[in-house]
Order: sequence, then C-alpha cells, then structure tokens
Amino acid sequence: MSEKANRPVRPGEKAVRVRSLRDYRDVPPAYLEIAQNYASPWLMGPPLCDELVELVTHMFDPDEAEIMRHIRPFSLGKNAQAIARSISRPVEDVAAILKRLSEEKCIIMSMGLNGNESYYFVPLFPGTMENILFRNSRDKLSSWHERFAVLFDRLYNTGYITDYTRHPAEVVRFLPVNESVSSDTRVWPSDRLEEIMEPFTSFSITYCQCRLTMDLKGEACGKPLETCVMMGNVAEQMIKKGRMRRIDKQEFLDIKRNAESHGMVTWVSNVDSIAGSNVCCSCCSCCCYMLRMTNQFGASTMIAPPHFRPRHASDRCQACGACVHLCPTGAITVDPSRKTRTYNQSRCLGCGLCIGACSQRALALEEAPDARKPPRNAVTYLRRVLPNIVKNTLHAARTHKVR
Repeated sequence: MSEKANRPVRPGEKAVRVRSLRDYRDVPPAYLEIAQNYASPWLMGPPLCDELVELVTHMFDPDEAEIMRHIRPFSLGKNAQAIARSISRPVEDVAAILKRLSEEKCIIMSMGLNGNESYYFVPLFPGTMENILFRNSRDKLSSWHERFAVLFDRLYNTGYITDYTRHPAEVVRFLPVNESVSSDTRVWPSDRLEEIMEPFTSFSITYCQCRLTMDLKGEACGKPLETCVMMGNVAEQMIKKGRMRRIDKQEFLDIKRNAESHGMVTWVSNVDSIAGSNVCCSCCSCCCYMLRMTNQFGASTMIAPPHFRPRHASDRCQACGACVHLCPTGAITVDPSRKTRTYNQSRCLGCGLCIGACSQRALALEEAPDARKPPRNAVTYLRRVLPNIVKNTLHAARTHKVR
C-alpha cells in the first residue's frame, strides 16, 4: 500500500467562465432565454457560460426551444392553449411538444388531466437532471441521454456549484452504518433507517442519478445502481408515473445493507417528513455530486454536521490506511512510513465506514459534542436551512455577474 494511496485527492479549483449574451450572437434567442432561466441564482443555477449553453442546445430541438422559452421559473404555469396563441401555432402541435418535454424527456412538470394540463419550469440541478434520469433500467435510455450525461457532468466540473456552498445548509444528513454503532452508543431515532421508515407505508426505488450519469459517460464505478428510494406520498406519485418501482420495507433495508457492504453511505432528508414524504439514497465518493462538492472542490456542502465522530486509539493504530480507503470524503490521512494519522473533522460524515475497516479496533464512534437533532417538521427545517441558502444565493448572484 503506497503512501500516495493513503492521502485524499487535492481539491480542484472552480473553472467556470462567466459569459454575456454578446458572446453568443450565433445562438438562437430561444436557447439563450432558456439558458438565462436555468442560470437564475434563486434556482441554484450556473452562470451563463459555454457549458450551460451547450447543454441547453442539446436538451431541446428548435421546435422544443420555441415552446420551452415560454415556460419560465416562478410562474404559475402555462398551458398549450396560451402558448399556441402567443406563437400562432396549432394547439395540437404545441400540446404534443409539451407532452414530449414532460413525459418523454422529463424536462418540465405537468399538472392537470385530459387536455387541461399546465406546465412548470424545473431548476436544472437539483431538479431537471434527476427527473431526466429517474430510471429503473437502461432500456429506454438513448444516445440523447448519454450526451446529456456527458454535458451535465462537464457543467458540474466547472465548480459553479461551490458558489452555493459558502454558508453550509443542513439539507440532508448521513446515517451511521449499523455495524459501527455499539449497543452503548446514544443513538437517536433519526440515526436508524428502520425508525425513519416507520411512519411510511409506501416505498419506491430507482437508479441513483449520479451513478447513472457516470455509467452513461462510460465511467461506471461498478457499485449498485438501484439505491434511490422515496417514501410516502411522493413514492406513490412516482410509481403511478412508471418512473420508479414499488418495494416493501424488507427489500428497502436489504438494498441499503447491500449498498453499505459496497462502501456506500446512506443519507435522508434532514427532517422526518415534508408533505408526508422523505427521500433516501446511498452514495459513493466517486460519483455522488453532493460528496464531490467536498472531494472534488473542497467545498462545504448541504450536509448536516454528524451526530457521531470516530474516536481514535493511537496505541492500537498501525497506520495501515484501511480507514482512508473507505472514508467517502477524505477526512482521514495516513502516512504509513511515519506511522502517523491526521483527521479533518470538517469533512467527516460520521458514517462509521472507517470503524468496520479497522482490523485493530483502533476506531469507535462517539457522540459529537456539538451534535443537534434534526428539525422536527417542515417549518423548523425551513427556519434552519433558509438563512444560509439565501446568503449563498446572494453570493452567487454577485459572483455570476459579468465583470
């Protein structure tokens, strides 16, 4: 085991180049309008840049772009009749394009039935990227999806997302691996997946959109794909739409335990339920866009501080580096030649994967002194996360201005 292998990768730097509309004189106006809508800082959007414009021009053909320019963020929705009147096109043609964008490409959302649908704008990420890639198999994925994955990942790799991480927001929390929590550890109900699941009767599952993106790029990590779970009302909605498949509690637990055996860590929303729902996925450090904020760019994230942290017994540690290889955020650094170990508390998820990796039993989870329980409901959740989200948005708005 080499010394280099036991050190976290040095974070890269933000490389996005903010552009102005003048830089895209050859791009049709409809595409630029759509790109500007996606670029809104209030939607966590990237600035206007080459990567965003290239992605948008791929997502829509010219007819779709002319329709999509009328679906704007923060609006009450548009129906086919209103758009058809504004562009003097047959309602049937407009309705067919809107249906393709909402049901086939899954770029926009619709509400209503039987020709009375209204269509709504969805932020690029989080939002559109996940909607496009909610899949239970690769059967219906085309070269269009493969190109989308390549272009979205290229946009993410600019590091624009770090403009929204200056002030940490506790949007999700990671759960400790069951085997890492001893019987005398003071766990909360919110630490155990079994108790988080208890209020719900409906569960659905689909592929993790992050790992599917990397798979479509030809860079699959080989870890399980089917790990993204929804609970409650939103699960029923996704099942009815045919976007996810129904599972029961036992299959839910089996899938999560299998993911942990592959070195993946489980997160849930940092609140018991929002509108009778919750979401849960299992992340790997190589693909997960949330973890890559830390690993790839060294940024703070939308992850709540952990309930537990690893306690290290230096007299037992042989500095073998096994814990380093399983740590999903590079929180641990080991120098085998000097037999030294360092720990970066700010990067630690408290997941406990390092505990199981240590054959010398030199690590154990202990309660973090600054730990605080998750918000009890949606109101307290919003009170906790919104102030820093607003600060991040204002920072991004300043950063994204053309200098």
